[in-house]
Amino acid sequence: ITWRVRRQGRKLLQTIKVAGDGGTLNRGEWEGPVSTGAPDLERVPDAELADELAQCIEGAVLEPTAVTDVKRSERRLITKERDILDVALDEAMLASGAESGLVQEFEIEHLAGRPQALFELARALSRDYPLALSLLSKAERALALQAPPVPFKAPWIHLPADASADEALRIVVIQILRHITVHLDLALKGPQPEAIHQIRVSLRRMRSALSAFARHFESVQLAGLAARARDLGNALSEARDLDVFAADLLLPLRPKVSVQSAFDALDGALDKRRAAAWGRAQVAL
Repeated sequence: ITWRVRRQGRKLLQTIKVAGDGGTLNRGEWEGPVSTGAPDLERVPDAELADELAQCIEGAVLEPTAVTDVKRSERRLITKERDILDVALDEAMLASGAESGLVQEFEIEHLAGRPQALFELARALSRDYPLALSLLSKAERALALQAPPVPFKAPWIHLPADASADEALRIVVIQILRHITVHLDLALKGPQPEAIHQIRVSLRRMRSALSAFARHFESVQLAGLAARARDLGNALSEARDLDVFAADLLLPLRPKVSVQSAFDALDGALDKRRAAAWGRAQVAL
């Protein structure tokens, strides 16, 4: 649960966001005015949510864990097909504890017309500018300044008992995408063996899910996406294999080798191959 108090012009608004089964792109959100810069439990518009928040807080005083100062530029786009999109460029100064940093985000919201128009615009922009998909909120990015994320195993994906097949597909894909994008940032900053391992595991999960749903929907497009997930996973295999070889096979042998100079030569050759493999993996990512 994220509880935010935001100043927008002369207004003070509190927003409460609750992560749902669909992950970051599908969550409950409640917003309303407050009179001060502090969260106000009495002004939570949903009674059931207010009760849940009261149980979580247990009378404690809430203090800010992250601060974001956002300058937003907005435009409305209407395509020749009469699709209507709102686009926003955010320059956000993030702070958490003593740490701070600047982040730029480009957000596209589909208002009317063809849903695929959003993706067409995103793809066109990403060809001309260094854009990357992110499923992290500004608050999550701010908190990461103080406590940088570390690789972690993917959580269980919970599906509502009454979910339809297309709802299940959406939930599964978004959760897997979220796991990939979190570790993508880590893998692109430098060789992190566990980060690339988690991405490969997620790509295998994605391939399995898409293949299963492709059979259910008899969808050539989903089968094609499953093949792309397989190909990207294969592009990361060499880096992962060499990481495992270095850490699990070679390193334990060093104390048992009598001619250390020969071991050093092998170690040096391996370092060069790993660096090259990681370079190729990062290009693929």
